[in-house]
Amino acid sequence: MVRRPAAQIGDYRLVRGGVGNGWQVKWPRGTGRGDRSYNLGVPLSESFAKAEAKFNAWVRAREAALNQDQKWTIEELIKLYIEDRRIEWKRVEKMRFYWKALKPFFGHLQPKDVETEMEIEGEKRTSAHAYAVERQKQGKIVRRKKLDKDKKPIIGADGKPIIEEVRVGTIARATINSELSFLSTAFEWAVKKKHLKEEDKPFVWVPTPGRGRKTALTEHEMALVLAALAEAPFYIRLFFAIALNTAARSEAICELSWDERHVDFKRRIIRFDRLEERSILDTGHEKGRAIVDMTDALHDMLKDAYEWRTVKVNRVIEWNKKPVKKVKRGVKSVFVRAGITRLYMGAHALRHTLASWAAANKVPTHQIQRLLGHKETKTTETVYIEHVDGALLEAANIVNGRMKLVDASRPEIRPKASRQVYEKQRMSAAQKKRFR
Repeated sequence: MVRRPAAQIGDYRLVRGGVGNGWQVKWPRGTGRGDRSYNLGVPLSESFAKAEAKFNAWVRAREAALNQDQKWTIEELIKLYIEDRRIEWKRVEKMRFYWKALKPFFGHLQPKDVETEMEIEGEKRTSAHAYAVERQKQGKIVRRKKLDKDKKPIIGADGKPIIEEVRVGTIARATINSELSFLSTAFEWAVKKKHLKEEDKPFVWVPTPGRGRKTALTEHEMALVLAALAEAPFYIRLFFAIALNTAARSEAICELSWDERHVDFKRRIIRFDRLEERSILDTGHEKGRAIVDMTDALHDMLKDAYEWRTVKVNRVIEWNKKPVKKVKRGVKSVFVRAGITRLYMGAHALRHTLASWAAANKVPTHQIQRLLGHKETKTTETVYIEHVDGALLEAANIVNGRMKLVDASRPEIRPKASRQVYEKQRMSAAQKKRFR
């Protein structure tokens, strides 16, 4: 059955899709084998005017890609790429964050302009090099109170301190690496979707990510954190207890419920898996979640929390009879009270700490991998396990131990021979015969 098009431009027809598919564009394959289709991402419940407007924009954009006289701008390609990823249930929040930084530099350009040569630090480079240099100098945006000459907060007309945004420090190499990698991936997608020809896809230079972050806490820092926890609310203390005993991610801990499938007191285990099934259309990446045994200390603390729980909330981490979705501020305040102000100090640092300390205590890597929920040990070894003072001392002392054994068994060294004796030893057989 051929659906009657609601609108048509040339060979492109706007039709209603099946249940759950929304408005679609159909056009002939050109080989007599039916039609090709594209989901516009507009549900049938939306107005026809909205579907028609998106249909017209999509047709113009596609025709522009096929027409050699018209070219895409990078901004148009990125918008299509992000929308396509959203329809595929991918997490696009980070993509939008990357594009927010890239847009002022690349948004108005065409893909071919990425390879335009320009002089950077005395060498011929591309616009990607120029972006990396400029982006690194920008610094991180921090919101803080505006101060006067006496370093006192300036009060606004509403009686509240005026907040200003300032740039501090530099942008990390890993961030710039992720942003330019995102741009390169978008161009590869554009070629796959026939928005760009293979020969028109630009090469995007990407810097190396640089050294990994050092976020694992030392024993001294951990002692300060535990002391600072005494002044924290109970839900923050409970969060720290779960994080330090299970190495679970912040999101997984906040989603824990008192359901027996999550917290099983009989078997003394915690399952961090989601209870609901994912949609069959959800092709997004989901990070692994582990099943972890309860320690005695964590078991007792969870028992106390279970007795004080709010039945209607049914969440392990709750505050003021409401589920807690994020603990970023609460965790940050604990580190501030502990006097730990170095970068990357947050809930994820607890995960790195447990992994590093476990490795330093010679826990097998495959056990740490299962604890962290990783699919491969490579991620555990290269990203999470950090150096702990004294952990490699045994390996480093192997050479010293062997050298002591060698010194004890070495024969007495003979004195050096004279130069004449040395030269005579080097004589060939013919020379020796001549001197006889």
